[in-house]
Amino acid sequence: RDMEMLKPVAMQIDHYIQLSEELAADMQGKTLADIHNIDLYIFSILPTYRPFEWNRAALDQLKSSGALRQIKDQQLVQKISEYDALTQHLDLDFTSDDNKIREAQNIALRVVDMNYPNRGQIPEFIEEEAMGDLLVQFFASDLYREIKANDLDLLSSDINQVRHAVNHIIETGSNMGARTEIEIPRLVARGLEIIELINAAYGQE
Repeated sequence: RDMEMLKPVAMQIDHYIQLSEELAADMQGKTLADIHNIDLYIFSILPTYRPFEWNRAALDQLKSSGALRQIKDQQLVQKISEYDALTQHLDLDFTSDDNKIREAQNIALRVVDMNYPNRGQIPEFIEEEAMGDLLVQFFASDLYREIKANDLDLLSSDINQVRHAVNHIIETGSNMGARTEIEIPRLVARGLEIIELINAAYGQE
């Protein structure tokens, strides 16, 4: 069940990384006059990924009852322990990522004017498109054209302050790379190994 739970979470992480990379590409070579408030607003409210929802009941019961120590296959016991440790590590990663996203958003608030009259429609649009090509869909939408035609000014005329806010968003996405490139694939590999060892030891198909 954990393997199924991880799929949409990994997609959300990849989506955030992709959008932060697009922000980095979009900002290259731009002066303050080239930067639109609405564009930074969209990037500063990027959706984060949801917390992991591990199915720990069976493993917790094995540990609390002492049954884990009675498993004769020590390789299986080791793989289960490694799997459990990786899930704990990913929980810490989520807390760290969530804190960094909130910090990046707070810094963005200093330079991005959020007071759009129709700003309530933007989160709805993002929620609908969160698993799709958000930027292409939004920048081609009537909502974007309507907002941009009456865009708000940035709260800061200091390009360095604006770039500081942008850098925090980009760095947050960059730091998440290890989740889907290393940590989640490693966890999935351990999970599949455990399934294989259980099937071999207990004759399940």
